[in-house]
Amino acid sequence: MKQYPAIDVRTDTPDLLLALVDDFGPTAVEERDGATRIFFTTGEDRDAAQRAVAQHYETSAIDVPDEDWARRSQENLKPITVGRITVAPPWYTSAKTVLSPEPSALRIVILPSMGFGTGHHVTTRLCLAALQTLDLSGKDMLDVGTGSGVLAIAADRLGTVQAIGID
Repeated sequence: MKQYPAIDVRTDTPDLLLALVDDFGPTAVEERDGATRIFFTTGEDRDAAQRAVAQHYETSAIDVPDEDWARRSQENLKPITVGRITVAPPWYTSAKTVLSPEPSALRIVILPSMGFGTGHHVTTRLCLAALQTLDLSGKDMLDVGTGSGVLAIAADRLGTVQAIGID
């Protein structure tokens, strides 16, 4: 059975943790009762990330058996709200559970997949925040390395003439 290299990290600051491991190529993240499980492509990437993380957090390296971990981790994803934009998986369909309190709130529904693009990664949230500070009326926008297209979708909903996402 295939196994996936990962680290389990006890933390109450998952955003800081994700920023710390970003250089080591994480492929998926799973929130687990006060801990965060981060998956990597190779054992070498996992081990290097663990060495960096161990300086700041309690961590352990594991190999996770292939039991459809991607599906399990993604089915627990919750909506992310940044300013007036909420990114949510399709199973959060009630407007009350996913919209920000602002009257001009925008909802973007993304079906999670193996990559990032659900709004949970700190760089995506920073870009969503930055887009909301710009006047995009009459502008074109290019989202390079788009993944799910969430930034191009957000730019479109914020008023660009054209938003293109390429990977």
